Amino acid sequence: MIVNLDLTLIAAIVMFIVLTAIIYRVISGIILFAEPVAFVLAVCMALLCLIAMTDFISVKAAEDQSQTASHIIDIRLDCILLPYASLALAILLLPLVLLFIRIHKMIGAKRKLRQVKREMRQ
Repeated sequence: MIVNLDLTLIAAIVMFIVLTAIIYRVISGIILFAEPVAFVLAVCMALLCLIAMTDFISVKAAEDQSQTASHIIDIRLDCILLPYASLALAILLLPLVLLFIRIHKMIGAKRKLRQVKREMRQ
């Protein structure tokens, strides 16, 4: 029985597993990295991707945007995490794009088949 887990926590765990699996698959194909190094690198990249996604997607409360040292550090940290957020979004949205392409091709193939059948009848 699941003990009142928050939906965002479950989504984060699923995203972490998916990201880790895909990144590990890609990194393990590179000859440069050995087996344990590839897994550790995949876990670290997946964690960075997850942190970046939650940082950019989460709604931040309106804060005082004065030029303090912590604000400058936040901007620098956002600049470091931005590529990881885009990597995570690309990895997670790629299956949807591929699904839409496959559906579009199937619809096009059905149209061609109907057109060929009409031409054969005539």
